[in-house]
Order: sequence, then C-alpha cells, then structure tokens
Amino acid sequence: MASPNILALDPSTVATGWANSHGDYGVWHLLVWLEDEDAYLEPDQLQHVGAPAVVLQRFIGLHIENAGIELIAYEQVIAGANRHGLTAQWYLQAAIQMAACEMEIPTVGYWPTNVKKRVTGDGRAEKEEVLEVVRDRLGVGDVTDTDAADAMAVLLCPARFWRHGRV
Repeated sequence: MASPNILALDPSTVATGWANSHGDYGVWHLLVWLEDEDAYLEPDQLQHVGAPAVVLQRFIGLHIENAGIELIAYEQVIAGANRHGLTAQWYLQAAIQMAACEMEIPTVGYWPTNVKKRVTGDGRAEKEEVLEVVRDRLGVGDVTDTDAADAMAVLLCPARFWRHGRV
C-alpha cells in the first residue's frame, strides 16, 4: 500500500507549522493574515477567539486543493494554562476537522508527548531537540522554525501506521 500525501499541522493561533509529503513546509501566521486588508472577516469578527480558526480552515482548504492531500495529521490540543487559550486551540482543531470533512479527507491526531516520543525517543523533549532530530532524519538542515519542525515531526508519525493499512 502506497503512502498517502499527508499534510501535517502543529496548530497555534499565532503561528501554525505545516509540512507535507512533497517536502514543502513552513508557518502560517494566522494573526498577521487576519490584520491584512484582504481578510474575509468583518472588523468586529477579528477579535473573536475563533477568528484564527477561520483563516486556518481556508489555508488548509487551499493546500488540499493545490497539493493533492489525502490525509491530515495534526498535533492534538492539550490543556492550557488558561481557558481562553484552550478554547482557541479547540477552535483550531475544529477548523482542521471541518476542512477535512469538506474535502472528504481522513484525519489523525497525535498527542504532543507521543509525537516527541516517536521522533526523539523522549516524550518530554524540548522543541530544539525535536528540531535537531527532524533536521537529521529528513535532511532539512535549513529548517530553523520550531513550529515547522513540529509539523515535520507530526508528518513522521502516520507513516508506520499507513504501511499496515490503518492510520
């Protein structure tokens, strides 16, 4: 069974890291885009905690269409220190699910500790350690952003499950 074309995400309201099976990666700066004059939201909507999720859903939809994505893998929400932050993260996770549902693409979520354990061998590894391992394993020495590196780490997770016909 051939591996699918995967879009991997490390969702955050400020900078969402992304990577795909084609070797493309980067960071979507959701809040910066929201302040752009081309944003599709009304000014009063920009302050809503779910506004970055609307942008994320659009970015995912465009990426699915342009890159032929067959699976979305993402780092799941963990309980944050405050309710506002956790609510914003849940909105982002819902946006991922909605974008995938619209395009009839399966999703799989991974807990941050599982991603770190799979990639580094240590579920409590620091972001910089994940960055170094991703650079070595994927041969992408030019990666400097930890959000993009986290998405690349997520990209590595579904591969072993897909080989066995399950995600």
